[in-house]
Order: sequence, then structure tokens, then C-alpha cells
Amino acid sequence: MFKNFSPNFALLSAAFLLSSCAGAHKTVVPAAAAPEAKAQAPAVELEEVQPAHAPAAKAGGTLTFHYTLTNAKGEVLDSSEGKEPLTVRIGAHEIIPGLEAELLKMKPGEKKKVVVPADQAYGPRYEGRTIQMPADKLPPEALKVGAQVSAGLGIVFTVTEIKDGVVTLDGNHPLAGQDLTFDVDLLSAS
Repeated sequence: MFKNFSPNFALLSAAFLLSSCAGAHKTVVPAAAAPEAKAQAPAVELEEVQPAHAPAAKAGGTLTFHYTLTNAKGEVLDSSEGKEPLTVRIGAHEIIPGLEAELLKMKPGEKKKVVVPADQAYGPRYEGRTIQMPADKLPPEALKVGAQVSAGLGIVFTVTEIKDGVVTLDGNHPLAGQDLTFDVDLLSAS
């Protein structure tokens, strides 16, 4: 369900983990003492504040959670309700980057509504990823709107229209270009 990720996810995850895992510490910045200065200003003390929710898990660990995914209209697109919770490996690109980043901010037992913008979900929708083919070039099971056709190498097209013997195929992820809302319940993080 959550496959098809941004190639910049590893950088995003690393930056997030580095910034949120840093412990609180103080840095003393010496006052500037120019030779012409008559009085020296006192040293300034800066304190780095630790985030309110330090991550409970790190890359290589796992997150286990229940979720309900809805679109902008509030329609339920997917849910783990009544099923086993989803367990994913952190940093393994098993879920969309925006959801993983939010889960890493949570503590086990916490429930949260997370809105993931399209650019941190399945990316923008590209009109250039649609093609048209003669219907006789596709297998019979692909000749219905909503059918998915594999083009090899993990590329999947969805049939969006069939008209006058021509099939329109869309290579975008079905959720591309959409902001997604997840109601999540983080059960464990390790």
C-alpha cells in the first residue's frame, strides 16, 4: 500500500533524526572584543532546546501502528481496523516519508491525526505519465476501467478510460497529487 517513495527520503530521515536526537546542551559564545572597544560585553549563553517528543526509535528499528487513511473528502481509503497492526522497518522506505517522519515524533500509546502533503506522500500528479494504446494490444483482463497493468520493472498503469477501441493508461500512483490524512495509533517503537 505505501510503496513508491521520494528519492530524497534518506536525506530527510537523516536530517530529522540528527536534529531530533540531539541532546540538550549549552554553548557559550565569547563576547567580541575588538581592540578599540572600551568595555567588553559579557559572554552570551545559548541553550539548545530538546524537542518535545524525542523519537522513540531509530533507523533500523521498527514501528508498529494501526491506521485509517482518508482522502480530502473524508472517504476511507484503507485501514488496519479489525486487522493486525502494520509493522514497518524504520528507514526501509516501507511507508510514505511524511507518515514515517510523523510516527517518529510520537511515543508508543499516542494517537494522532496526521495530514501528509502530496509531496511527502506519493508526489505530484504528472500528466505526462498517461498513455493511450489500442485495446487489442492489452490482455482481456485489462479492458476495464480501474484495472491495473504491469509494464515490468515495478511500473504499474491504471486503466482510466476505454473509448473507441483506445485505452487510456495512467502511470501515476492512484494517490499522486493528493494530501492524505492518517489517524494513527502508535503501538510500539524500537
